[in-house]
Amino acid sequence: MKQRVRPNLCPPSTPPKSCSCIYPRNKEPFFPVPTPAPEVITDCISGSIQQQSDGRPVQYWRWFDRDNLPAASVTVTSQCLSVIKVFVDTTGSGQSDLLLFTITEYGQSRSATLPRMASLEVVCSGGNELCAGRYGLTIHYNMK
Repeated sequence: MKQRVRPNLCPPSTPPKSCSCIYPRNKEPFFPVPTPAPEVITDCISGSIQQQSDGRPVQYWRWFDRDNLPAASVTVTSQCLSVIKVFVDTTGSGQSDLLLFTITEYGQSRSATLPRMASLEVVCSGGNELCAGRYGLTIHYNMK
């Protein structure tokens, strides 16, 4: 019986130059690999408001990463007879640029949701008593 001679095959690591379209030399995939969506982190933050009713702003929360400002839902509840004004910084500049809402009655709550928020400030006025209340934040941001 006659034996067949096996053809001289190139090993996969060294394909012939004429077959570069069949055996690509680079190790990159043929199709781009999609980048995974960033993981969204959600944090819930709450605290007490206690300050003088003298019209001066007091900052209760601040976000320091200007390049990754979170979306936020803010709730403030009054526990005093003072007028409470809630301001937020939406640009990360360090200055409050938006009056979010005003609370005028004891026990009243207000809420708002913002696409970007860097800080929360409260200004109390219109009373001789200590201004008191509660705030709650739910923030959503991308993990880097």
